[in-house]
Amino acid sequence: FLDADSYVDAAWVEALMETHRADYLLVGGIIDNSSASSLAAWAYYFCEYSLWLPARRQRHVREMAGCCLSFKRSAFDRYGPFIEGTYCSDTAFQWKLRRDGHKVLFTPKIRIYHQAPASFSRFITHTFEHRRAFARVKNREKRLSPLRLVMEISILPVTPLLLMGATLLRLRRCLRYLPYYLACSPLLFSGYCARSYGELVGYLQTSYEGKEGL
Repeated sequence: FLDADSYVDAAWVEALMETHRADYLLVGGIIDNSSASSLAAWAYYFCEYSLWLPARRQRHVREMAGCCLSFKRSAFDRYGPFIEGTYCSDTAFQWKLRRDGHKVLFTPKIRIYHQAPASFSRFITHTFEHRRAFARVKNREKRLSPLRLVMEISILPVTPLLLMGATLLRLRRCLRYLPYYLACSPLLFSGYCARSYGELVGYLQTSYEGKEGL
């Protein structure tokens, strides 16, 4: 998969083919930022893609963003199709594979460049809508118990601070981006707040819909 707002290295196809020779159903790689002139774009980049920063070593990751995801046809035949009409359909697809013990192979050989929006308002709006969809999909697909739902919601007030720290730790693999993180940190924190609020709304909406269905 490749998003319309992304472009690839010249050797992208060859890197995918080589990586798929390994015994992994899902593979992916580096998601880099091609919008380096805007602090809002950097905040968007860290908020969305800090799990897949530039790195030198191959490793396993829990999931891969859809804009840099590739998988074998057998994976789709067994675990597909994707959910329609929502964000995070690729995430739900990968949950199914992870339940069966499959891992995603991250390799630096695969690299794409994402063009993040330079508008702060667009960044906040997108982050809210994306995470609202995530919470709705998670609640429906995983059928969260009332207790688990309360636990998911109760952690949301401190999630922005936890994510700021987690992002900083991930930057140990890409120290040259540390100055951008520091420069955009107020915007990034706002994005993480929008993320938490979006998840809160999503969880509450699906819970309300469930009660209505009863």
